[in-house]
Amino acid sequence: MRGIYVFPNLFTAANLAFGFTAIALLTVDEPANLEKAAWFILFANVFDAMDGRVARMLKSSSQFGEEFDSLADLISFGVAPACLMLKIALGNFGTAGLLVALLYVICGAARLARFNVMARSPNPPSYFFVGCPIPAASTFLASCALYDLVHFSAFPAGGYLAMTAGAAFLMISTVPYPKKKKSEDGPNTVYFKMAALAGVAVAMVAYKQDFIFLIATLYISSGIVWKLGRDLGRLSGYLHRRHKGVAANPPGH
Repeated sequence: MRGIYVFPNLFTAANLAFGFTAIALLTVDEPANLEKAAWFILFANVFDAMDGRVARMLKSSSQFGEEFDSLADLISFGVAPACLMLKIALGNFGTAGLLVALLYVICGAARLARFNVMARSPNPPSYFFVGCPIPAASTFLASCALYDLVHFSAFPAGGYLAMTAGAAFLMISTVPYPKKKKSEDGPNTVYFKMAALAGVAVAMVAYKQDFIFLIATLYISSGIVWKLGRDLGRLSGYLHRRHKGVAANPPGH
């Protein structure tokens, strides 16, 4: 039975291995390594998406696995993307660029810590994440780098400052991001999602940078749109109730 618990952690280890390799590639001053590092961050995301689902499918979830996953995520989706942003653009801004990269890492660590605390609360949110998940933030930054490299400096250097800082703040914000309930992960669903993830991996190998950039941007924007929609709905409801109250009790009566 012990092997059942080890198997999901192999996916987490693969996630960590890809994240570490991305960082290692960025220590070598070769332009081609920027693209390789971005792809390695995206591949780390694929394995991160699989480890939890495999654990639930095998009914082998454990506190050790959860802690291991968080530590791997901090390296692959916190440190690695920050290093990528430093290498591709933020390093040109000196101390300011370094501070923005550091801000991203700190916010990513805080996001993971908050997620772990909320996951162990009696009634965690079942249909949304509070703040942008760190894998989504890292996917967005890595996809921006790939899109920029393919389209030859599509973004100004200052754009990377804004995108990195924006991703950092979205992680620690209360902006809701959609998620699927764990209870819906039956065996057939897991197999289907693993096949879908494999398809995404094939698309990555085929260098579908534009597609990945589009999906990542849509997801990271979805939380902002959702929050604005909820806030506007609440404001509309408040104004409607206020209007009804004024109509029922006109001035002077």
